[in-house]
Amino acid sequence: MSIPDPRLSEGHTRLRMGRPEEAETLADALIRDNPGDTEALYLKGMCRRAVYDYAGALEIFRDLDARTPGQAGVLIFLGLAHQGLGQSREAEAAFAKAEAANPEQPLAAFYRGMALFDLGNKAGAVAAYERCIRLDPNHVAGLRSLSHTLHSMRRFEDAEAVAARGLKLAAGDPVLSAVKSNAELRRGEMQSARQRMETVSLANASPVNAALALKTLGDVREAEGDFRGAFEAWAEANKRERDWALPAYGNDETPYSLAGVRRAKFFFDKAEGLTTGTAEGPSPVFLVGFPRSGTTLLENILAAHPAITTSEEKAHAWPALAETGEYQAKLPDLMAADDATLERLRSEYWKRACPDGLPGAGEVFVDKLPANLGWIGLLGRLFPGAKFLMAVRDPRDCVLSAFQQRFAMGAAMFRMLDMEDAAAWYDASFGAAEAARRAMPGLDVHVVRYEDLVADLEGEARKAIAFLGLDWDDAVLDYRAKAKDRQINTPSGPQVDKPVYSDSVGRWKHYAFAFEPAMPFLESWVEYWGYEH
Repeated sequence: MSIPDPRLSEGHTRLRMGRPEEAETLADALIRDNPGDTEALYLKGMCRRAVYDYAGALEIFRDLDARTPGQAGVLIFLGLAHQGLGQSREAEAAFAKAEAANPEQPLAAFYRGMALFDLGNKAGAVAAYERCIRLDPNHVAGLRSLSHTLHSMRRFEDAEAVAARGLKLAAGDPVLSAVKSNAELRRGEMQSARQRMETVSLANASPVNAALALKTLGDVREAEGDFRGAFEAWAEANKRERDWALPAYGNDETPYSLAGVRRAKFFFDKAEGLTTGTAEGPSPVFLVGFPRSGTTLLENILAAHPAITTSEEKAHAWPALAETGEYQAKLPDLMAADDATLERLRSEYWKRACPDGLPGAGEVFVDKLPANLGWIGLLGRLFPGAKFLMAVRDPRDCVLSAFQQRFAMGAAMFRMLDMEDAAAWYDASFGAAEAARRAMPGLDVHVVRYEDLVADLEGEARKAIAFLGLDWDDAVLDYRAKAKDRQINTPSGPQVDKPVYSDSVGRWKHYAFAFEPAMPFLESWVEYWGYEH
């Protein structure tokens, strides 16, 4: 029996101490001495992941999986490497293999739950987290993720019960405390909710978990009328998450980024006399707007109509946007593309949007992605028969609400973490959209104003349904019942099956003290849309 090399255990010790560079030096020495040392390769892969070199870690764990197939530990780290690269589907497949290889491994079930959540399969995530907790009843991370997922699914009582169970094991956990505090807030137990969140320790919390707790603290303070205290908590939440996301998104110039929509605005501002052209086959309805402008409410109202199918917030049009090239240099060429190019892009769109088949006669497909706002000109060129539902809300309420929320991170959502950036994204996106409408008179756009929708839901819904060319159906008015059975992955999810309320109209006035950096971008839009100063 061979004696383990002490450098291996020393390497693992240094990795646990947060010194991955030193651990990797030991791993490299072991590999030089014995290139086939799988334990040393395993350590090196863990070190690569610890320094965020997910591509390097992926290469190592793929090699290890090929050498010793079916090892649960290797498969878990293979999945984590995929996850680090944003490859949720591949990550879920690796975690599923790890579960099959060792059904008694709670970590495999836990990480599979995370991947399923990222894929939008919340029911699958709940099942995976529950398997994890059955295998390890004291798995705090599993309880934390389960309670958070249940809350996002509007299963509030179940979420609170899991949170209470988790808090017995980890008193003061920021996420579990946030779920419990939200439950207290819904019952009007303000003092208890505030005390809970103000005593949470964030010292060892991840930036995302700390931000979630601080967001909840801000919500509690707002409910008590402490608007400055609420804004202070949200600002701290956003700073933590922004610092964490800055390396990935700070210099992002992809189409949905601030730089991306600014370039779209630049192009359409200078364009004139553009035509949409013609095309055979169905065209989508694009539901666009600034985040928190009522797009989720409108989508659920439309989804209650028997002839309408909606698609919630997936970038089905991404291949077309990506075709604009680096820095969108190819946008002019794409706007003038030949029929064959446009048909190829339309085909790619429908494969992503409706993999089970195109909409039939009399059926309407609604593609809801607010971030498509700045790209309605390109989408109108791609689909000459497309209709656009444009959600509009007081720009100040939009920016404030977006600043307050916790979104899944992306190029556009990164900008919502700063009031000035959020206002700049509003200005660029609506600027690009309105410039496209001027340059392309054939664009078919219907504006739905949030304030009008909450004041007269039936009247505004009837206008929207008529715009889509459909007959009215009274089922639309029962949208809340249908919404209870739908998976809603946006921050508006917990609110959409409540009665429509107008409390958030003019909410920005409580926070007028915070708008100085945003108003240079918003003032002209306040006037443009006809809102009072």
